[in-house]
Amino acid sequence: MKGEKLSIIGCGNLGSSLLRGLLQREEFSRSDITICGRDATQLELLGKELGVVTTESVKEAYKASPTVILAVKPGDMPGVLSQCHAGRGSKTVISVATAPSIDTIRASLGAGIAIVRANPNIGAAVGLSMTSLFSEDGEAVALAERIFNSIGLTLRVTEERYLDICSAVAASGPAFLYLAAQGMIDGAVKKGLSREIARVLVMQTFVGAGALSLETELDCEELQSRVITPGGTTIEGMEQLEVDGVRGSFLRAVVRTTERMAELRGGLDTKQSSVKLKRKR
Repeated sequence: MKGEKLSIIGCGNLGSSLLRGLLQREEFSRSDITICGRDATQLELLGKELGVVTTESVKEAYKASPTVILAVKPGDMPGVLSQCHAGRGSKTVISVATAPSIDTIRASLGAGIAIVRANPNIGAAVGLSMTSLFSEDGEAVALAERIFNSIGLTLRVTEERYLDICSAVAASGPAFLYLAAQGMIDGAVKKGLSREIARVLVMQTFVGAGALSLETELDCEELQSRVITPGGTTIEGMEQLEVDGVRGSFLRAVVRTTERMAELRGGLDTKQSSVKLKRKR
């Protein structure tokens, strides 16, 4: 992608992590990247540190590049979209917000814009994001893959509605896993380990377990069987987890989170439609 221009609107944790990942992999030249943010001090610091172009104007950032990443929160999307005007030439817009939908974004930006929705997660900060992607445009989603592969793994879904499920698992999932980790750490501390030693043990165990699953492509039940021995110690712990309904709790957490994402997106889609109607008056 050398020689191509890119704008990133939104310089929070995700936007800055994506920017650093792209520069580390040398996907874009520094002078070809324009970043935009509301915090003038942070924007100036990032510009000086990373050598990219900066602007506080959403309009300028949008016009500066044929590929624009909207790395803002769902609640900020209506205001940002209202400042994006196409200008000449083709353009690809990649939204990392869980809402609004592609149809709502298209209604704001107009026809002729290739739109991708991308749902990365907190792992982007260390180059280990899990990003789900959807677009009706094959070339646009392929471009998004190349961009988000700079901060971790990507996968495409075949329908936009699947993004809510992906977000419940990958975007909200780290919070669920941290809760499980907290319980394991507390258990180790109760039995006598220092909290720091327990934290390292638990977190590295999570890393290794995830890596093994991805590498072998074995399902969870098969991997569990490699740890559990008949009459051994692990089966005792597994039995307690089943008695406490842990598996069902995780299942219900994913289901409810998915439902809530759909509710929030529906509200933002309605809000954005109202904004669009007001602009036409």
